[in-house]
Amino acid sequence: MQDPSLLPAFPVPADAAHTGVTCRDWFAAVALQGLAAKGLEVFGDRVITEDEKNQIMATRAYAVADAMIAAGEATARKKQESEAAPSANRQRPTSRPNRPPVAPQNSGAPRSAGSSSA
Repeated sequence: MQDPSLLPAFPVPADAAHTGVTCRDWFAAVALQGLAAKGLEVFGDRVITEDEKNQIMATRAYAVADAMIAAGEATARKKQESEAAPSANRQRPTSRPNRPPVAPQNSGAPRSAGSSSA
């Protein structure tokens, strides 16, 4: 199986020479948007330089991307394990309880005049 972090982020033809952005790079770019929007100006007890800020945000963005890939792999593993489990271990859907019949609604027909009191 190919390393999931190296898979292309977008569909490409099977015979393509270059696959473009990897899933890891794409996830990191999306995470970086959030980090940049949040801001990162103060680090501990001092203000950091622009270069330090960029390095910290890039490192954190790739850490988030790696965590997303690991979570995706764990989810896929759990799904495969549950699909491979014997059917006796699977929970079966419960049947719906019997409901009482619904009383017919008033058809809206006019009532008879009947007796009137005077």
